[in-house]
Amino acid sequence: MKIKKDTKIEKEVFGNLIPKEVEEFSRISKAIGHPVRVKLLQMFIEQGDWVCGKLVNHFDLAQSTVSEHLRILLEAKLIKREIYPGKGMKYCINNETLKKYKILTAKL
Repeated sequence: MKIKKDTKIEKEVFGNLIPKEVEEFSRISKAIGHPVRVKLLQMFIEQGDWVCGKLVNHFDLAQSTVSEHLRILLEAKLIKREIYPGKGMKYCINNETLKKYKILTAKL
């Protein structure tokens, strides 16, 4: 997405965000834009690390659907993943991205 610089409309719509920040804000917002992903983020924030198999038990969804939601959160860098020996993948919140999103939101 190309955004014209120094226009009155840009200032009214995007506040103090520079174009690169607008793109990042939009990318993260899109990833958060589904109730299941919001719930997943809440679970990570409240309870820390989760193994994928245990996450699935908290939703009335197929494992593949939960995995797709996790993929979207990973792509937006809202969560991190590591191999958990013998139990699959372990996921946790990415505090750096969450802090950055809060800062970008405050700049609007």
